[in-house]
Amino acid sequence: MKKNFHAFVVGIEGLAKTEFYRQETLFKGNVVVSKNELRILYLIGEIWFEEGEQSIFSLYSYWNQLFLYVKERCTDKRYRLEFYIEALYYIASIFYRERQYGESITFCKQGIQELIEKRSTYYLKDFLKLLKKLERKQEISSLNSIFSIKNIDTLLETLEFWEEQNRQSREKKRYIRTYNGTYSINEVIKYTRNYHRKTQEDVVGVTEGIAVIGDQSGLSKIENGKRTPRKASSQYFLESLGLVGKTDYYQLSIRGEDFEVQELRWEIDFYIGIHKVDEAERLLNILKKKIDLTNSYNEQYVREIELFIKDERNEISGAEYSKEIFSLLSLTLEDVERLKKEGDESGFFTREELVLLMNLGCIYHQQGQYREALKYYHKVEGYLRDFYQFSSAGIYKTVLYNLSQVYGLLGRYEASMEKSRASIIIQMMYRQSSDLCRRIFNIGWCYGKMFLEEEEEEKKKEYKMYCNLFFRQSSSIAEFYRDEEVKEMIKEKRKLWDI
Repeated sequence: MKKNFHAFVVGIEGLAKTEFYRQETLFKGNVVVSKNELRILYLIGEIWFEEGEQSIFSLYSYWNQLFLYVKERCTDKRYRLEFYIEALYYIASIFYRERQYGESITFCKQGIQELIEKRSTYYLKDFLKLLKKLERKQEISSLNSIFSIKNIDTLLETLEFWEEQNRQSREKKRYIRTYNGTYSINEVIKYTRNYHRKTQEDVVGVTEGIAVIGDQSGLSKIENGKRTPRKASSQYFLESLGLVGKTDYYQLSIRGEDFEVQELRWEIDFYIGIHKVDEAERLLNILKKKIDLTNSYNEQYVREIELFIKDERNEISGAEYSKEIFSLLSLTLEDVERLKKEGDESGFFTREELVLLMNLGCIYHQQGQYREALKYYHKVEGYLRDFYQFSSAGIYKTVLYNLSQVYGLLGRYEASMEKSRASIIIQMMYRQSSDLCRRIFNIGWCYGKMFLEEEEEEKKKEYKMYCNLFFRQSSSIAEFYRDEEVKEMIKEKRKLWDI
């Protein structure tokens, strides 16, 4: 809302709630701060930068201490990513204000390298705008070693185009994932009960007018997030809804004695997502030594990653792959045969069960059995859309993209583009750029196919224009994030279609 004074006052009040010690102009880097405290400290730094009331020295000292704290104290790469990049941006901007353009370029370069490595769009537009200003002041060709500076204008136009598209989208709210991968026990109970068409009285268990545990009013407060159920109540509710054995797994994919196992899991997932399987395999070997492999959920995750690595290396056939997926699902699901049928599924899946279901669709997708692929993709999409609206954005954007590809191959171009746009909305909301160029490429591909199949000249002209637009956007992002495969696909289609 740009009400900086009020934001500053409330931020200070927030810091006081946890008795965090700070001085007006100095961040104490020798203490450990929570993520919320760090976020408020960043907000204060942003306000000081915008208002320009602090001296440059004080402003630089403040942001530099924040930067050093994140660099030295935040060891989890995913946790620190946004904090690290934002600090780099503000330090680069402070040097620009001081006309120390060489120093500004150095910090811009660090920020851009981090964005490319982590496939993130966080503060990307801000860095590009700063580089445009630097370009007018000083030679910035030194950045050519990490990305083509000729690409800045097209990349900026692409980001702004999709920001505007997302603002105009009426469907945006349905794609917001509040917990982004962590299930709320309240939501699990609520959506599972609705799925099984049980009333709240059914769940609390009423016998001759007396509630077995709690009452309908108490359960209502739990489901609406106004009360957190005690462990005994949670177990009772989950068991009454058929979720025996999953009471500990609605939050984390794997179990371990320390948080490091979750950090390893996040890193493994990241490298699998960008197809760097050697690095994923190295980290998986470390993880296996830290967890109990007799635990069915741990075993499922490890075998799942090993399966993905084999597939990436072309060491397993499609038939063997799908057979192994059903074997993995049987570790945690009693009746996997029902998954082969069309229609509704169980009221609750863990994250890994959803990933395995989606990969069943991928197998049929790769084999050209598109309608069979749609069956499994639809299961995952419907589940995330209708039952667990507060679940993983990562899985949701992936299944939407997979759907867009299958729809396109079936000639359903409008449906394909709709799903591509939806997956782009999610990527932009969560500042993820992994495969963003591929989603935009898919839209251009659909327009190219429509161009080839259309007979009316005006429509052919329109489709060709849009094909060129989205190919240009996709190419600019692929150039930035070094996706050579997409760049080659665009060249091939342009030549083949004479576009």
